[in-house]
This record gives sequence, C-alpha cells and structure tokens, in this order.
Amino acid sequence: MYLLSVVWNIATLAIILGYLTVEYSSYFPTFIHDLYLFGKVRKLDGFKLPDSIVQVPKSWFRHFYLTGVVVNSAVLAVTLYTFCGSGVWPECFKEFLTFIGNPGKESEDTDLTAPLPIVLAIVMEEIQVVRRTIETLCINSYSTSKMSLVIYVVGMLFYSSIGISILSLSKAGTVSFDDFNSLSWLQWYAVALFLYASYKQYHVNRIMAKLRQDKNGNVTNTKHHIPHGDLFEYVSCPHFLMEIIIYFAITTVVGWEHEVCMCLWLFVLTNQLIEGYLVHRWYKEVFPNYPPERKAVVPYLL
Repeated sequence: MYLLSVVWNIATLAIILGYLTVEYSSYFPTFIHDLYLFGKVRKLDGFKLPDSIVQVPKSWFRHFYLTGVVVNSAVLAVTLYTFCGSGVWPECFKEFLTFIGNPGKESEDTDLTAPLPIVLAIVMEEIQVVRRTIETLCINSYSTSKMSLVIYVVGMLFYSSIGISILSLSKAGTVSFDDFNSLSWLQWYAVALFLYASYKQYHVNRIMAKLRQDKNGNVTNTKHHIPHGDLFEYVSCPHFLMEIIIYFAITTVVGWEHEVCMCLWLFVLTNQLIEGYLVHRWYKEVFPNYPPERKAVVPYLL
C-alpha cells in the first residue's frame, strides 16, 4: 500500500471515530465534540457547544478552495510542463514523487496511470476548486456558525493533497492528441458526469444562498431555513451528494486501479455521508414541519 493511501485511510478512520464520539457522546469529553462538530450541527440536541478560542468562522471555508487553487494550479503546471515537453519530471519533483510512493519505473509499469487520464483528472480538480472558490466568494451566504481549528487544518490539507494524490501514481511520458483515442467510453462518461454534478452542485448552492438574500442578491439575514426545489425535494444535502459524484467521476477517469485516488474517494464518501446525516438530523430537530420524505444524502436510501 502506498504512503498516500495509508494517509487517506487514516483520515477516513478518524472521520468514523469522530462520528462514534457523537453517537456515544456520554463516553467522551466535550472538547472532543468541540473539535469534531462544526456549523449548524454544533447545536444538535445534547451538545449546544459554545464558541471557544479554538473556533474559527465557518466562512473560512473559502480558504480551503483558495489553497486548492494555488496548490492544484502548481501541480497542473508541472504536469503540463512534463507531459507536453520532454516527458521527464524535473529532478526535485521526481524525488518528491518517489517519496510519496511513485515507484519511478518506466511507462510499461501497469501499476501506474497513463499521462492523459492524469492530466484530465487534474484539470477536472482545477475546475472544481476554481468554481468553488468563486461560489464561496461571490455566491454563498454564510451564517455566524463556527468550526474548530482542527477541521480548518484538515480542510486545508485535503484540498492541498488532491492534485498530488492524482499525480502520485502517474507514468512518465508525453501527451499527444492521438492519446484521446485511447480513452474508453467509461472515461468520457465520467467526464460528462463530472460536468453534470458540478452544475448541479452550483445550482443547489445558489438555492441555499438565496434563502438569505433579497431579490437584489444582498444578504439580509444569517438564519437557517428549509431549502426547497430541485434535489432538495429528495435529500437535505444534495451538495454533499454531488461532491461524492464529482470525486467518483475523477477517480473513474484515472481508473479504479489507482489505489490512492480510490482511497481518496472513500474518504470523501465517508465524510459526506456522515456529515450529511448529522445535518439531516439537525434539520429534523429544529424544524417540526421538516418534509418527512426527505433523506439525508442519497435519494430514497440514506
């Protein structure tokens, strides 16, 4: 197992353990919940956690995506420089890839992913972090909710690591237009699925933002409301569902034999399902008239 695979698996386990501290809260001290719960779910029945010096505004979520843009753009630049040029990694970057687990073998090594799917996946991630940055700066309307410094640091590390994770098991080589003929129908389908999920995530984020805005787009309140319309008629957190689909599509493009990306997607899946369940639980506690037919993240299932 590669180093980054281990890191993603440990992160997934930490998410699960954090959730267990919520379900069995009486067995754990308050400061554990203070580190794990953020946003509206800090006010779940049985918690009602006060703000503390280890809390930062939830609006700092935008820092995650800004960091992602900077790091992923750098990774994309190095990738294009290599794959569109000599096909050989810069020496310092080659040493870094070796450190994180890339065996550094030649292109015939079947454990590594061909250059073109790697480039496509990193471009897809670039689209994701740029779009989310624009949304957090220009569209989202944040409440006064808080998150812990631990969640903040984890978020920064997550978006700093995605591009590197994609690149970690890449073959050396070059990319040409002829390589597009080698992409399978499944990879093209994944690209289309990514674009669809990206649009839907943008759309549902717009719906949530408008709940706190007037007709001119000015924020008039920071209260929580029940969102309606589109996928909100089926689930409480369609933006989490789209996040799962987006990284499912990216992983499908590079191939599920890419161990690091598979572990990354499992982390996203676990995190979004658990967080979605907690948000759904909060909605039902706060709003007595909350639509009973809605699920948390997956329509008709969960």
